[in-house]
Amino acid sequence: MFSKTTELDWLNLRIAMLATALTPAAAGGQQVVEIDFAEGRAVINDELRAIHLSPIAIDHGHGALYVRDLAEPNGIMVFSLETGKWLRTYRIPPGEGPGEGEISRFALASEGGLYVLSHTRVIQLDSAGGFVGSWSAWGSRPPTLCEFGGRPTIAVQGGLKRRSAEGEGEIVGARRPVGDFWVRRQGNSEDLIEIGRWRGARLACTDDLAFLVLPSRRVVESGGIRRYSYTGPDSILVYSTRGVEKVLAVPTEYADARAWNRNMKPSLDTPGNLVVASGDGVVPGSIIDPRTGCYAVLRNREVQSDREFLGVYRDSALVFHRDYEKRTEDGKRVVTLYAEARKVSLNPLRHLSGPSCPGMLTSVAGPQASKPDGGPQTNVPVPLVGRRPVGREPGATR
Repeated sequence: MFSKTTELDWLNLRIAMLATALTPAAAGGQQVVEIDFAEGRAVINDELRAIHLSPIAIDHGHGALYVRDLAEPNGIMVFSLETGKWLRTYRIPPGEGPGEGEISRFALASEGGLYVLSHTRVIQLDSAGGFVGSWSAWGSRPPTLCEFGGRPTIAVQGGLKRRSAEGEGEIVGARRPVGDFWVRRQGNSEDLIEIGRWRGARLACTDDLAFLVLPSRRVVESGGIRRYSYTGPDSILVYSTRGVEKVLAVPTEYADARAWNRNMKPSLDTPGNLVVASGDGVVPGSIIDPRTGCYAVLRNREVQSDREFLGVYRDSALVFHRDYEKRTEDGKRVVTLYAEARKVSLNPLRHLSGPSCPGMLTSVAGPQASKPDGGPQTNVPVPLVGRRPVGREPGATR
């Protein structure tokens, strides 16, 4: 058994080594696309809405969007991506009893319904919102949640923990994480970096792959106060139900000017490619084929301060329009930008430059990407075998 420090050093070394195994250049081709804000359609456009930008979930199989809204502090609202119609609200009443809790994160369940993360418990609801059961993950509050291999899965310091068939917790990955609890030694900067790194983790999962996005942070101390500062691009660790683990390279185009590839929110598009949303107004994110590493980078022609890209649905960008208020103070124009959105739209993606990845954004025209040897990638299948996107097929919203 490694000591804690040795394990952390080993993980950092392993990330550095694996990152060179699948670089963007070796993956063959890089496409640049833009969001066309002049076209598209509004999914939700309601002055009374105040929709949180996180967490969200997209049910690709049934065309539904799951969000939280200030109007439902104890609920998760579901809207049709085709019509914008409100479909239902899943409610978690406050408390500590069965089916009660406080919503921090949620994820779709393949058999219908939702997993809701409340402190250290995962609450399962059926498709009608009824309480199914709960799983106590123990330890400190997990930062993220998904369904992986048909079971709820959380991030713990050093890896993933999934509910076993017996209802207990099982570790996923080639290496056992550093216990079930977060490191508590506050006097060590290395410990603080690891705490911030894993507490900032975000998950997106298919049936057989889990994508764990980890931020790169360092501890900055000023006036006796310690805070985290981003030091570089995020890392994307890929876990498989078959025990395979690797690192997926993060695109670096435009990062010197915008540092967009930090603190990214992962999701899946309809075919199952990994989508990472950056929140940057110029480079809002990227779409990555997890099997080949081929990718597309999104660009905006103008800085978007109130429009935030958060996902892809049927080759269109899912955009949340944050509410804002304009006023004049002392003869100066002042704009207040709020954290919530009143409008959600689907906007088409347009090809700008570079070769396109096989099976990715098939409705967006562009030359085909090449393999490392220079030939066209004509033999790359579109989906991974047996995988579905983050949306579900059976028992979803009706």
